[in-house]
Amino acid sequence: MKKITKNTLYLALLLFLTTACYEDKGNYDYSEVPEITAEGLPEQVTLLQKADVLSIAPTLKSSTEGIIREGDPNYEFGCLLYIRSGRLPNGSRYIDINEERKQKIECIPDVGPGEYVCWYTVTDKRTSVTTNFKVDVKIVSTTYEGWMVLCDEGAENHVRLDLISVISKDRIVVARDLLGMNAPLLRNAKKIYFGAYPKDVRGDAIFISSEEGIYEIDNASLETSDRNDISCSLFLKALEDEKPDVIASVYFNNQFVITDKGNLYKRNTWNAGGGFEFPINTLISNGKPEFTLAPFIGTMQTHNAETELIALLYDKDNRRFLKWDDAKEELCASFSDPENALFSFSTGKEMIAMESTKFASATVYSILQDEAHKRYVYGINLAGKSYQQTYYRQIEATDFDKAKHFAFHSLYPYMFYETGNKVYCYHLQGQGLIPSATLTLDGEEITMMKFNPFQTPAERLSDTSDEFLEQERYLIVGSYKKDDSDPNNGIVRFYKFDNTNGTLTEVAKYTGFAKVRDVTYRERWK
Repeated sequence: MKKITKNTLYLALLLFLTTACYEDKGNYDYSEVPEITAEGLPEQVTLLQKADVLSIAPTLKSSTEGIIREGDPNYEFGCLLYIRSGRLPNGSRYIDINEERKQKIECIPDVGPGEYVCWYTVTDKRTSVTTNFKVDVKIVSTTYEGWMVLCDEGAENHVRLDLISVISKDRIVVARDLLGMNAPLLRNAKKIYFGAYPKDVRGDAIFISSEEGIYEIDNASLETSDRNDISCSLFLKALEDEKPDVIASVYFNNQFVITDKGNLYKRNTWNAGGGFEFPINTLISNGKPEFTLAPFIGTMQTHNAETELIALLYDKDNRRFLKWDDAKEELCASFSDPENALFSFSTGKEMIAMESTKFASATVYSILQDEAHKRYVYGINLAGKSYQQTYYRQIEATDFDKAKHFAFHSLYPYMFYETGNKVYCYHLQGQGLIPSATLTLDGEEITMMKFNPFQTPAERLSDTSDEFLEQERYLIVGSYKKDDSDPNNGIVRFYKFDNTNGTLTEVAKYTGFAKVRDVTYRERWK
């Protein structure tokens, strides 16, 4: 009896609940949750640090109520700016850039250069439902990325560094005189040296050389000071009667300096506290310097393996090519001429110029001159540590014996050289001068000429577009107007070479520099 009563109670309770649910059906609000959409919200913006305004002003629309007007009491707005990696100086990952909770935001973010994500939020206060919108934000300084331009300024040729700053694809700003108030008064600029090491704790390496030596440049501000003189800062024992003249890196591991006395020094950049110690321009282990080197270091511009740690040098006393590799780190080595050699590594000639290129992966071109002032081009390929002789020819072309500046194309077998206000193009494979590519800059004097092979792998550069990558194949020409009294009459031009019809076409021109001595791209990894 007790069992029957219990089952009856369960049935009664089930019937009550079923009836209650049935009778309550339709009493709930099943209305649609409004969907919020935004128009006019950019996917990505690039801002100049402490100058450009970040504008977030989308047209917001509710799927049930239509356009959301500014001041609508049913909605609240927010906006947080997150740094993608690391932390901000205050220790946080983000800052609130909409403390007033306005629908439209205009502000200058008080953060440093870097990659950020802006999260814009719309909250319906009636339902507490928040909709998020994302905007990628890149903040750059005027010194973040672009073409570094090294100049000589005024009658005394004081060194100046400018930057053709690439703020974005469509925005270029030229920043002037970046070395800073504490920079030493250097004279007679020579070259910019750039090493792309973004993953190294010290970051990228940037140096400038002048007749006063070589100074390291801050890789964020591009400033320098007396304490950045590498003859003191990077040498275990400060140099006394010689000055660094040429600096080069062999892949990531090793860095070389040749001084104005022709001595060669090496340091391993991966060793903490490692510095240049003693000269290694010798063929004997632990030997004293035996010869002096010409101020050139040939290196690989492309790398297939980390083992390709090699360099090409030139002994100007004995007039011969020498080599260095990581098998014998603390000395140089001589060459034995191969069978069927194009030339002897002991040339007996004076070294005029040397340029490392990406042609045939890793070709170093050298221009040498004999006692009769005839000039020759030598090609040596470094790929696989082969030092393969690939080119040799006496060049008999218009005013080639007078040229001071040379440039070798990394994709095609062409050499460019200048005399005064003219640029000549020479086909290395037999066609000789290409008249259609001759360039004349009336009333100007050419002060530098080069190609700028990128060091960073193409897929890691900040911009991987074909248009951007093509820049490493542009011929860069620096010049100034000879009869102009304005000290800032220097010009930098970029030319595209078309090998099918043999023409140079100007693609960009920048003015307002002093006498241009070198131009190098300050690369950034994405």
